[in-house]
Amino acid sequence: RPEILIGHAHSIHFFTRYLIAHGIDDVRFASILSTAETLLPAERRDIEAHFGPVLFDRYGCEEVSLIASECDAHDGLHVAAEGLWVEVLGGDASTPGRVVVTDLINRGMPMLRYEVGDLATVASGPCSCGRGLPRLGRVFGRTTDILYTPAGAPVSGVSILDTFLIHIPGVKQAQIVQDSLDHVTLRLVPAESYGQPSLDHLHRALDDVFGPEMRRDFEVVDAIAPTARGKFQFSICELDPAQIPPA
Repeated sequence: RPEILIGHAHSIHFFTRYLIAHGIDDVRFASILSTAETLLPAERRDIEAHFGPVLFDRYGCEEVSLIASECDAHDGLHVAAEGLWVEVLGGDASTPGRVVVTDLINRGMPMLRYEVGDLATVASGPCSCGRGLPRLGRVFGRTTDILYTPAGAPVSGVSILDTFLIHIPGVKQAQIVQDSLDHVTLRLVPAESYGQPSLDHLHRALDDVFGPEMRRDFEVVDAIAPTARGKFQFSICELDPAQIPPA
């Protein structure tokens, strides 16, 4: 049997839920490496509740490969500073900023201050593991996942998912699409318990995040297809940049 499981964050979570739902308890791993997608706190709790504290999150991109990864302390992600210079523009320990990387090894096609398109925070203070590498606090996903309130305030799509959508009864999967500054469409894959209480909860949650001025439609679907690269995109912003008020 394999000792290490490597996969997309959401896929590992779906796999864990499948094992739990079918009472399969003899599948175990020495380590589980989550990559390619933002690992949500609720997903981590579910995975570790079933497999134990063997989950390690990693962050990277196609252009420079591995950027940062967790250690045994699970307190942020250590930057692979031996070969990369990583900056978080406009960010700190509490505010996400834009991730910019410089590849110090690639001499064939140098990447100088390349903006990856992701948002992350910076971890403060030394890690208890003793490593001196700089750390990212949390990776929040693509800048293209950012949605906006009718007033033009940015809202992280990942934070919406993490804050309330995964806690709504009757909803197995969801995707939110913004096509204008005052309108979103929420696609839902229903669970058996889906009903009017689920919709009432969704309306309240959307009001809390976007305000009651945000118009919304709900589409109940059988499944939400992943992207061509196998990733699940929770939030999609279709706004033209000209529609977004200046910060």
